[in-house]
Amino acid sequence: MNIVIDGRTFKSSHALVYGDYVGAGSVGVANVRWLEENRRTLTLTYRADPQYSAERALEAQHILPEDIAAAGAVILRGDHGYHAGFILTGVPEGASEDDEVLAEDGRDVLDAIENYCVLDEEFLYEIEEEWRQERLTEIWKYDAPRALAKLDAEAGEFVDNMTEGEFGIMWYEAVELPDLVEWIYEENQAVPDGLNNAIPALLGWVRDRFAELEQQAGTLGWTVIPESPDDLATTEWGYASPGGTPDKWFAYRWQALEAAASDTSFRDVQPRLI
Repeated sequence: MNIVIDGRTFKSSHALVYGDYVGAGSVGVANVRWLEENRRTLTLTYRADPQYSAERALEAQHILPEDIAAAGAVILRGDHGYHAGFILTGVPEGASEDDEVLAEDGRDVLDAIENYCVLDEEFLYEIEEEWRQERLTEIWKYDAPRALAKLDAEAGEFVDNMTEGEFGIMWYEAVELPDLVEWIYEENQAVPDGLNNAIPALLGWVRDRFAELEQQAGTLGWTVIPESPDDLATTEWGYASPGGTPDKWFAYRWQALEAAASDTSFRDVQPRLI
C-alpha cells in the first residue's frame, strides 16, 4: 500500500496495521507507536483507501504543504480501532540530502519488519503489559468474583471486596508464578488462555488466606463468632475471647478474622478488661 503526496511516497506493511478485526495485533501497535515516536507524523482519517484518504485531507485543507514536507510518516485512523502506518520511502527529484537519507532509512525499516517483525521489543512489552492489565482489571471486577461465588460464596465475596492492587498480588502468587495461563495477544486485547485453570487456584489461595488468618487469630487468643449462628448466610461476625461476646460486628467473617489477627493478644488485653 502506498500514498503519494506532493511527490513524496509513503509505504505501509502488514506489520504496520492493527485494528479490532485486522492487522498484526500487538506487533502492529508497537510498530505504529515506534513511527509516532521516531518520525514526524501526519494523522489522517481513513476513507475508502489510503490514497483517497490523503486526497480528501488535501481538499479539506486539513494538511498544509509545510506539514507534508516535514512528515516522515502518515498514520491513517479509521473505525473499529483501525490504524495503518505509512513511512516515507521516496522523495521527488531535487529533494534535500536529509530527505533522501530519511527515505532510505524508511526503506530499511520496511525491510526490517518484513514477516511481521517488531521494530522495538520494549514497545511490544509495554503494549502487551497494558493489555494484560486491562484484562486483569476485567477479571478482578467481573470474572473472578462471579466464578468463585459459584464454588464458594464467601470466597466470591472476599474477592469482590478486594482492591485492584490486592487482586494483582493474589493473581501473581496463585496464577502467574505457577504459570497456569498463557497470554494470547489478538484483536487489540490480551486473552488469558487457561482462565478455567486459574479459578481453582484463586480459590485455593483465598482458602489458604482464611486458614492463615484463623491461625493468627487463634494464636492471639481470639475466636470468631457469628451473631446469628442459625443464619450464617446473612449474619454479621465478631471476635472475642473463648466464651466472650464481641464488642464490634463486621459484615463478613474474613473482616472479623483480619481484625482479630491484627489485634493484640488476649492475654495482653486481659488486664484492661478486669
